[in-house]
Amino acid sequence: MAEQDVENDLLDYDEEEEPQAPQESTPAPPKKDIKGSYVSIHSSGFRDFLLKPELLRAIVDCGFEHPSEVQHECIPQAILGMDVLCQAKSGM
Repeated sequence: MAEQDVENDLLDYDEEEEPQAPQESTPAPPKKDIKGSYVSIHSSGFRDFLLKPELLRAIVDCGFEHPSEVQHECIPQAILGMDVLCQAKSGM
């Protein structure tokens, strides 16, 4: 009897019907291209590379807090012993 109540409580869903979003009559204003300073898409630090403590200390002593985008891509490959050839944009 409990199974019948559960089955009756379920909504009927037809897979062929998909809800349509209401269409707006006024077009959205165009978005402006906003360019700012460099923002890394990776929020990792040098500690995530599992470097030796001496290397981490030297990096911190030099004032670096976060790896650049090219460092983020190349350091793991170099740690694995692979040859690395990379090029970064100026100032990155």
